[in-house]
Amino acid sequence: MFYSKQLRYTSHNKHTNEMERKYIRLIEAGIRGLNQGTKSPSETKAPMCLNLLKPINEPMYEELLGKWALAVDTYKRKKS
Repeated sequence: MFYSKQLRYTSHNKHTNEMERKYIRLIEAGIRGLNQGTKSPSETKAPMCLNLLKPINEPMYEELLGKWALAVDTYKRKKS
């Protein structure tokens, strides 16, 4: 019985880590797209992924949110 509970916990952790990496990858891709001028803020999945990342890893969320805000400001200055 203990083994099956431990196995379920481990598989849940693995799934959470995979999702966290996916969200981080999509956020960083959105930031890159803004910095290169190939995407607009509405074309990226970064805002949605930031919201999904917050309950999983709040320190990483705060770091990427700062980078996202800076990239959006830079994008808006370039376009105006």
